[in-house]
Amino acid sequence: RTIILIVVLVGSLGYFAYQKIFSKKLQDIAISTVKTEAISVRATRVNERTEEVIKLKESAVKSFKLNNLEDAWVRFSTAGQLDPVDPEIWNNMGLIAKKRGDYEKAHEFYEKALQIKPDYPECLNNIAVIDIENGDYDAATLLLNKAISINEEFPDAYFHLALIAEKKDDLDSAVDYYKKFLQKAKDVPMQLVDEIRMHVTDISTDRML
Repeated sequence: RTIILIVVLVGSLGYFAYQKIFSKKLQDIAISTVKTEAISVRATRVNERTEEVIKLKESAVKSFKLNNLEDAWVRFSTAGQLDPVDPEIWNNMGLIAKKRGDYEKAHEFYEKALQIKPDYPECLNNIAVIDIENGDYDAATLLLNKAISINEEFPDAYFHLALIAEKKDDLDSAVDYYKKFLQKAKDVPMQLVDEIRMHVTDISTDRML
């Protein structure tokens, strides 16, 4: 049933976290007319580039949801060339690389995202998932706890901490983490909620035997 939960979670929460609005600081406009005109042109170009990046990211997400990984990869790559300091682009490319089975490349993209944004709970969670699959539960736990310290309302971290606790036969902690996941997850499909509730009931029964 644990495996089923993982599959359902991936299907339900396998979306990209990305921002629709970007803010880029421009240099202060000088009094000089020439400089003001130059900065105005630059501002226009930045805005146009930002809009293009947003469109690329949104279309890439649609392609990913349709499992068109190649198209999603191309669009995110193009967005990354236009805005190389957007951590969400590299995180999302890491997700695609992982889905392709290239864990090493996925880890590289995740690390690149963290270099830009160290306090990025989604990315910390994604690296933790790789650690879990590699059996490095201690490393994964550290990352997940860090993600929670950044955002206590981030549900995925609790779910994966529950999986780790269950793998370690710490059923009390597993139940607690699953319950916290259900409390924090606001947009979780009822199918997943029911699966986890049933699973928590099973675990609780096992503890009493």
